[in-house]
Amino acid sequence: MAITKVSRNLLGTGVVNNTDGGIIVSTDGYGRALLLPANENGTAEDNLHYIGSSSYRWRDIYLSGAAYIGGTAAANALNDYEEGTWTPAYSSGTGSYTSVPYAGDSRVGRYTKIGQMVYISGKIQTSASGVVHGTAGSALQIGGLPFAASSISNFTNPGIVVTYSAFFGSSKVPFAGDCIGSVIRLRHRATGTSNAEDSSATDLATSTGGTYNRLIFFGSYITDS
Repeated sequence: MAITKVSRNLLGTGVVNNTDGGIIVSTDGYGRALLLPANENGTAEDNLHYIGSSSYRWRDIYLSGAAYIGGTAAANALNDYEEGTWTPAYSSGTGSYTSVPYAGDSRVGRYTKIGQMVYISGKIQTSASGVVHGTAGSALQIGGLPFAASSISNFTNPGIVVTYSAFFGSSKVPFAGDCIGSVIRLRHRATGTSNAEDSSATDLATSTGGTYNRLIFFGSYITDS
């Protein structure tokens, strides 16, 4: 397949093509550059040509806007992808803890954001120094979410599932949590047959001399960020 070089004086109006078609270098109504697929006559045509191939790939692509996948509507736009770390921290619904000590790698979190969906995982536990409840009250929470959860009418935002929990100050060990704002509100069952209810901020163990209040979890939620 022949390839024709595009010179600077063709930008905005030039055509690169052969008998199978090619590319139009054009502009939109605001003078912004457009790179369009074209037929052999230099006329733009839709949904036929490719960028690269399985044998000849482009290396990286940098976009400041969205990629429209499978359609041209707003619902087809993928406008964000991000990976990173976050630091989970115990907090209370009201008041505050006097001290929540952590040590070493006792707080680890990772996230992947695809569009409006945020996928998270984490580990958290307190150190041998011991928790001091102070004025902490209401719900037991984990703060530090990388993006604030959406407030969705008549719908509870997806949250987390706890895969491991141990060494809490009561038998009401968290097993799940709802994502609300920038925190995860932890939930437990008082008995094996009862409905889930909020864990209490005072459920954190205050013992010293070991690691306590240990959770490993994963989950997902929706954000407007």
